[in-house]
Amino acid sequence: MKSQVKRQLRYLEDAVSALSLASLLFIQSWYGNLYDSSFGYYSKQPVTSTILLAMLGNLLGFTALFWLGAQVLRRHRKWGLDLAACLFLFVALLAPVEFFRVTYLGLRDRQMLDFARSLLGLGIAMVALGASMWRPRWVIRTVTALLLILSPMAFYVLARTLLLTLHLQFLAPAHGVGPPPPPLYTNSQPTRVVWIIFDELDQRLAFSQRPAGLELPELDHLCNESLCATNAYPPAGSTGVSIPSLLTGQVFQTAEPSSADDLFLAVSATNPPVQFSQLTNLFDAVRAGGGNTAVVGWFHPYSRLLQRSLNFGAWDGAALGQMRHRGTFGGALKDQWGSIVHALYWRIWHRQFLEEAIRHSLGAVTNAAYSLTLLHLPLPHAPGLYVPAQQRLVTFGRLFPQGYFDNLQLTDRVLGQWRVAMEQSGQWDKTWLLVSADHSWRKSAAYDGQRDHRIPYILKPPGHASAICYGPELNTVVTKGLILAILRGQVQDLPAAEAWLKARPGTIPSYDGSPTDE
Repeated sequence: MKSQVKRQLRYLEDAVSALSLASLLFIQSWYGNLYDSSFGYYSKQPVTSTILLAMLGNLLGFTALFWLGAQVLRRHRKWGLDLAACLFLFVALLAPVEFFRVTYLGLRDRQMLDFARSLLGLGIAMVALGASMWRPRWVIRTVTALLLILSPMAFYVLARTLLLTLHLQFLAPAHGVGPPPPPLYTNSQPTRVVWIIFDELDQRLAFSQRPAGLELPELDHLCNESLCATNAYPPAGSTGVSIPSLLTGQVFQTAEPSSADDLFLAVSATNPPVQFSQLTNLFDAVRAGGGNTAVVGWFHPYSRLLQRSLNFGAWDGAALGQMRHRGTFGGALKDQWGSIVHALYWRIWHRQFLEEAIRHSLGAVTNAAYSLTLLHLPLPHAPGLYVPAQQRLVTFGRLFPQGYFDNLQLTDRVLGQWRVAMEQSGQWDKTWLLVSADHSWRKSAAYDGQRDHRIPYILKPPGHASAICYGPELNTVVTKGLILAILRGQVQDLPAAEAWLKARPGTIPSYDGSPTDE
């Protein structure tokens, strides 16, 4: 009788530790699915019952596999099996380590590789391997004890997933398809603007102190027929704050999601926040003037944030903890498997989104129906995805710092694709083109010890023009007013644009304490 009870307790112990290991293995997935972090602001799709069922299937299915594995180990006490189990446990526990690295510590791939190559990292690996080879059973018992200690989290995850699946609990984001976009006007406006925001495009390293051997022919050619500001600064040091500031024409210090489709914005810590939806943004003003609008972007949910004044929107989120969801059960299962190795999963997502964004953008820049088109692309932002010698995108490009300069060449190439497409469609000589950035390269100090907040600001008019080098300091928050002045016919050439900018000297913000998000 006692032996039977003891056996049942071992079965129960194995089941609990197996569930705990399964929950740790899928921590990136359930954290993104079960918690309405930031009200789902960065999530492109809501969490559905299909996704939750896939989550349950993965948790229970892998629990069963791990439990069966434990039974094999108990019945066959062989050193080789025990060693294989130890190595598997160490590899599986890399998933929660990777989760905390990305979500809470903010350590980059390069930093982890540097640690792995260091004496400390190699020492830890050697100790773990040595212990597994010398006393594998002891290692297994130690890891099992740790899994049992963490098991309450696993039961909570399982219970919450089940309650959400049964609609006994609900997540905060209630965004879905939403209302249809506003109708297209018959575009009788003679002027159109394409506004390009490259994420982390740096004035110093792209122009002023470009590394030897780095060629950016499209950017150079564009500057030869444009107004190029050499001392332009973004309104904030991060994408989260800079983009709302640029869209509203007001400098904000903080921007926090207040719902799936809105933001709380504050000009300082002592001022009460206002909601983005309560302000008149650039797209509202263009629609009020009878124009059509389009956005291809990332990070911010443009299709929801600008919904009332946007005719076409293509975007994807950027939060590193975000899960991409396919609508089918099988697709959701595979997405969750992919999240186990998050560094690989994120790079695959990033590459796929970039390819989609380039396709969407080519259609937007050549469509004469849009008076205003905004392109906000994650270039030359990490991760490195481009091989210049082969002129192709890859999932694993070079790491810091070479990856940034590879992506900078991709930035130049994409700009050339837009130029060619607009020339072939007859829109190049009919369009004002504004190329800038939301902030400069924040890792530049780690590259060469210098941190320069300047960003490019390149304004090309329709047709051909003589280049103007604009030297005064410029806060690019004036962009909203400049674009409206162009669309309203108040600025018709580059000398007029130069005079308009000089009449509005901006205050360069302090970037101390800028958020470290995208």
